[in-house]
Amino acid sequence: MKDKVWEIEYEGSLIRIINKISLFPPKTSEVLIIDGELIEHVKGGFLRMTSTITVTHNFNDVAKAVEVRIAPTTSWLRTGAQLYINGEFIGGDKAIQYLEPDRALKQYKKGYFRYFLTVGLLNFGLPYAVMMSVLNISDSISSAAWQFVLHATLFGGVMSYLSWRSIKARVLKL
Repeated sequence: MKDKVWEIEYEGSLIRIINKISLFPPKTSEVLIIDGELIEHVKGGFLRMTSTITVTHNFNDVAKAVEVRIAPTTSWLRTGAQLYINGEFIGGDKAIQYLEPDRALKQYKKGYFRYFLTVGLLNFGLPYAVMMSVLNISDSISSAAWQFVLHATLFGGVMSYLSWRSIKARVLKL
């Protein structure tokens, strides 16, 4: 697959963020390159939904904290990235599905089951179940109701599990 690349200029330096996806074997990785120098290469699993790169780099002989956030965009259809230097947004996509560290910790402390009910079912399961109900018209109301519940539960469960794994990995890494 084609790599997703973001190029951002900051104080005369060219910063490249690369999201690499490989299907054989299935895996993802993120690369941070500043002025042609490889700064960080993070390898991960194929089903990881978010990634963070945090490093310190000298810009014009001044050490600054660099944070790269990679996550799905708000539409969930593509991957987005954001670049922060010393906590200030510098460039990249305006909106991505990335929880701030304090919010991720709060979600993690509440547990997976609550996350499944509040995020998985509402954000993933219900929209998918509505779409499937429109596309697959059933003969009876009871059949349609069972299919709706099944689609909402299964799809919401799978997507919230994948999202939860990313939150858990970020919290345990902190």
